[in-house]
Amino acid sequence: MAELLLYAADRAQHVEEVIKPALEQKKWVLCDRFFDATTVYQGYARGLDMKLIVTLNEKASPGIRPDITFLIDCAVEIGLERALKRNKIQFQEGQDRFEREKKDFHEAVRKGYLHMAMEDRERFIVVDGTLKEDELEELIFRHVEPYL
Repeated sequence: MAELLLYAADRAQHVEEVIKPALEQKKWVLCDRFFDATTVYQGYARGLDMKLIVTLNEKASPGIRPDITFLIDCAVEIGLERALKRNKIQFQEGQDRFEREKKDFHEAVRKGYLHMAMEDRERFIVVDGTLKEDELEELIFRHVEPYL
């Protein structure tokens, strides 16, 4: 519960100080993660009350929803391997607290994201995370290009 509330508080502050002002200036805003991450990590994976999560997400980012959400999907093992590699480069260490979770947790996260993508096909675009970086970049750009 504390983790959920901390993420909601952080998001509320980030929305107020960064995202809303940028949107008001008609700027594009790209987020690595947003409220969907809270829904899957704290809801689907940790089993917290989904109604509470939806309420907190709405309060923390009132009226702000992504136009497009790219779900870069891959097997849990591949995702964990990439996260560990990223962490090693960025933090000079191995696992953070999410990477230390059991495989079942990560399977629940992936399943939650895929469920959300299926439920909101208008917003979610699921792409194959096993593609080479240049192929993935090209595929994502094709979806973004109409907005340019």
